[in-house]
Amino acid sequence: MDAVLDQSPFVEAVRAVEVILAHYNRGAAASLPLQTPMSIYPRANLPPATA
Repeated sequence: MDAVLDQSPFVEAVRAVEVILAHYNRGAAASLPLQTPMSIYPRANLPPATA
């Protein structure tokens, strides 16, 4: 593996709930970004592989 992509599952889950609530005209939109933040961790920053 050369890199790992972390796409912030918390933000994705909150956005999914917001979309569902908006469909039913419920709740207020949170101030989260519309784009999912992503972090890239190259091999040098990953812990050593375990068996």
